[in-house]
Amino acid sequence: YFAHPEAKYFGVGMIARDQVEDYAQRKGFDVPVMEKWLAPNLGYDPDKPEPATTPGKSSAIAGKDSSSPCGCGLVHA
Repeated sequence: YFAHPEAKYFGVGMIARDQVEDYAQRKGFDVPVMEKWLAPNLGYDPDKPEPATTPGKSSAIAGKDSSSPCGCGLVHA
């Protein structure tokens, strides 16, 4: 790593299933391969089936309202 004393670093949160699927498609890899490589950063258990979604909502936010905490544990408006 190269660092600068005035540099500021931040976390970006956990990766959702739909993000992994999109990334795998764009890179031309199978989803299980991407899940293996990204395992420490996944915000879901790849061995569990994806929950049913509400029509019109993405799988990453299904069943959550705007006051629910995200993967980072904070509540975002």
